[in-house]
Amino acid sequence: KPLAKHFVVLGVYVGEGILVNGAGGLTAGQSTLGTAASQSDAKAAYDAIVALNEALATAYPNNFVNLQGALAATYGESATINGVAGCTLINATALPDGTHPTLVAGAPLIATTIQSFLTTKGW
Repeated sequence: KPLAKHFVVLGVYVGEGILVNGAGGLTAGQSTLGTAASQSDAKAAYDAIVALNEALATAYPNNFVNLQGALAATYGESATINGVAGCTLINATALPDGTHPTLVAGAPLIATTIQSFLTTKGW
């Protein structure tokens, strides 16, 4: 039997780490985890991540795993970045440092999302 090759393309998720520290804009108040130098830098980073996920989903529709969507369904928080409301970030419960998932919340959900994708595909 020939070897069947499969691949998975993981989407990128975005947390409070892209914000300007202490600038506010979150539903729950201001971020203390931000690393951006300015609001325009934060918005550019957010837009780049959204565009990357859209490009990956378009290029690999049968192989793309939307981690941002999965995390946002449970840990999403609306933010206003550079005056634009409705930017969805993953909150500090899942990404306590604003970037990396916690073993208690973020990582298990990511693992379950990937496992579900693989199971659905029969891989």
